[in-house]
Amino acid sequence: MRLTNRINTTLNTHTTIHTLFQHPTIADLANHLSEPRRERPALRRRTGPRP
Repeated sequence: MRLTNRINTTLNTHTTIHTLFQHPTIADLANHLSEPRRERPALRRRTGPRP
């Protein structure tokens, strides 16, 4: 947890423990983190009646 928090804070990214185990070397992790990320669409306010 400490490592992922440090990586996320320093590199302004979102890394999980799972990602660290998938990419166990620094070089592999660096390549993974440098890949472009697909951004999630912005949330929009829902209109109409609530369910």
